[in-house]
Amino acid sequence: KAEMTNFNFKTIAVSFFLFFAAVAPAITFGAVYGKVTHNYIGAVEMIAATAWCGIFYALFGGMPIMINGGTGPVLAFAGVLYKLSKSLDVPFLTFNAWVGLWVALYMFIAAFFDLNKLMKYATRFTDEVFALL
Repeated sequence: KAEMTNFNFKTIAVSFFLFFAAVAPAITFGAVYGKVTHNYIGAVEMIAATAWCGIFYALFGGMPIMINGGTGPVLAFAGVLYKLSKSLDVPFLTFNAWVGLWVALYMFIAAFFDLNKLMKYATRFTDEVFALL
């Protein structure tokens, strides 16, 4: 409790550090997202998404200093989704939203049925195959 009520210079310094640690990759990945998705998703959207996910995770995830943001595999997935939406002639943002909802549904089902117990069957070979991609 003392960490949340005792605002001193160290707390302010750490807060600024975490802010810049989260905003710098958001801007960088946002610029790359803009190129990949033809500016459907850009730096502004990436900063907003990083902020909202960070706030939500801090309030409900139990780890208030988690740094989140875009990653390379998610960027590659967004690029594939953009190309797929263009080839199917569907709006990209709508398609992206539906894919996100389906992934969320799958994650809830996986959590409900405790599917992480199947991870013991994932071998080093599986890890190396995905690393190769």
